[in-house]
Amino acid sequence: MNIPALIVIVAAVILLSFIGRTFQKHIQFFLMGLDTHFSFPEIMLLWKTAQLCRIQEPMALYWSIPVLTRCMTEISAHKTDPAVRRLLSKLYDYRTKIEHAASQKKGITTTRDLSAGERFRIIYPGAGVFSATLLDNGHELVISTPTRGGIITVAGAEWVSKKVSVYFWRKGDASYVFDTVVVKVGVYFGEAVLLLQHSTDLMRTQKRQAVRARCHLQATLFIIDTAPESGATGNRVPTGYRCILENISESGASIRIGGKAVASVQLRLQFYLRDKLIIMTGSARTIEYDKDKNQSCIHFECTDIEADMRNEVLSFVYNILPEGEREIQTAISLAQKDAVEEEAARAQEEPAIAETAETDIQ
Repeated sequence: MNIPALIVIVAAVILLSFIGRTFQKHIQFFLMGLDTHFSFPEIMLLWKTAQLCRIQEPMALYWSIPVLTRCMTEISAHKTDPAVRRLLSKLYDYRTKIEHAASQKKGITTTRDLSAGERFRIIYPGAGVFSATLLDNGHELVISTPTRGGIITVAGAEWVSKKVSVYFWRKGDASYVFDTVVVKVGVYFGEAVLLLQHSTDLMRTQKRQAVRARCHLQATLFIIDTAPESGATGNRVPTGYRCILENISESGASIRIGGKAVASVQLRLQFYLRDKLIIMTGSARTIEYDKDKNQSCIHFECTDIEADMRNEVLSFVYNILPEGEREIQTAISLAQKDAVEEEAARAQEEPAIAETAETDIQ
């Protein structure tokens, strides 16, 4: 091989190495997207989102609903821009997609499948949400003494015999919860620990394709006249009926109304969220009639809603914290935050490992 050809090959290798290092995150991001069966436009959309929201670990957008939700919250501050509104609508669709995909996976059903190092968020009844780490999985679950803000605020002995709820997040799967009892205090390699009973009743904390929020909102319901009387001229103004929304999502609502409602009719629902008018059209999928109270509960299925209005509904649903569920929502959110931090830490370690391997080769 002559010298000029050798120089060209060396220069090409150096150039490729430089490109690989410079665009390492870009390449990893796109490869992960393709490997998990996302389309190229979806990958471009997610990368753009990561840049707009300054996400340090963009790959978390493939599996972390909290990171995606934070992005949507930041973007919604600029939703007067038509391009931003379109992006926000696509992100809401994508959020629903990954949440639904997570709910379809088989997952795990017993704590015996957990590995040491799993980070737990534990609700101590009446005292809040605590952090702990699974140290060993044997006859019982051995966990570090739970802390709040890195401080032990409840002594180990006070946990004994308490029934607690434990939340954790499995990467690429879902958020889980199980109830258990603290058996006793112990020592593990010189460290004070708690021993928890195993559970064979692990449950995912997110199941719905369209997440619903409980509410109590005044609304007006209209029956859409799909077959005007023969000889009628013009559009008749439909009669509006006052009603109460008991829960709401972008795909429907539970409506409480007086009298006996009829199923399968076409409806228009109108109400206000943060002073913005929301109009949803659809149908009464099913009816539950309470004869004693002369009231009906209409399970309304939405088939049409404007993008801006849909975004308002989704913003309301994802941010509302129903009374009595604050600790649960906090535990779920913190468990997911743990997973994001672990992924970011692994991503920072990978370049160092690659550099060490390259040095060894040289």
